[in-house]
Amino acid sequence: MKRALALLGMGGSLIVAQPLSRWIVREGETFGPTFGSAALPWLVPLLPLLTTAAVAGLGWFVLRGLPPDPLVRAVYAVVGLVILFWIPIAVVFSGPLFPIVEIFTAPMYAVWVAAGVSVIGVAGLVRWVRHTTADRAGPPH
Repeated sequence: MKRALALLGMGGSLIVAQPLSRWIVREGETFGPTFGSAALPWLVPLLPLLTTAAVAGLGWFVLRGLPPDPLVRAVYAVVGLVILFWIPIAVVFSGPLFPIVEIFTAPMYAVWVAAGVSVIGVAGLVRWVRHTTADRAGPPH
């Protein structure tokens, strides 16, 4: 159950982050520097804060709340790293016509979440390896 909750948390964070990025870009283009909506100037700094808080919560849950098992941590590492490096991967495999400028100019909350997820996954795997090697070595003499 905890594994499923950790994976749902990661997926939900990534799914919510991308539409938020698109919404901020669309609102900024529509209203420009005048911020046509009164909420937008407040949401621009709050969204990265909430994104970071969500990733910190996921990190705490995965690193402290789960038993030492590499499955969830490996999924976090792989998914996070693939999303982080998706742009270079896409450029290499699709050629120079890839619309890279648009991707780099948008606020990319999903990429920030992916960075956090990959760090959580790698840290969890390192912790798991240390835990398993300590168990094999036995108690200190």
